[in-house]
Amino acid sequence: MSRVPLFVIPVLLLCAGCERKPATEGLLLSIEANLKSLRQVPGRFQAAPRGPESPFTAYFQQSNIQLVDEQPEDGSPLHQRYYFHEGGLFYYRELKDNRVQRQFVIDKDGNVKNAIPNGFPGGDLGRIETRAAALKDAAISRAGQMFVFPLMRNR
Repeated sequence: MSRVPLFVIPVLLLCAGCERKPATEGLLLSIEANLKSLRQVPGRFQAAPRGPESPFTAYFQQSNIQLVDEQPEDGSPLHQRYYFHEGGLFYYRELKDNRVQRQFVIDKDGNVKNAIPNGFPGGDLGRIETRAAALKDAAISRAGQMFVFPLMRNR
């Protein structure tokens, strides 16, 4: 019978209560916690030439897009949040009156996890990914228009 050294027992007890969160959830929490320090870029997105416009706010860390928060113009209580990592959508959340209606995580292998409601997104996944890519492009374009570079002087 082997004995566990006494200094190891507190470490084991401490770790027994630990629950590791998936990296995607940790990244989501990090983005949410740092929103005020991220560069905010407001804009408007129009999916069709004569369609309604949706206002959005994109959040950037340096030149990397982290989040696009879209609030539909039509007065709908729904708004969508698209979270990005390395340029790709990894988390989607749809809120109605600040309550989660739909959400899911896309893992590094492209699999959908932790979907609410259960079994979501089904056929909507392609539509959501297309919308996220279009919003990301609009946000990056808008951010590029907002960059101001000081003129360099010749000495």
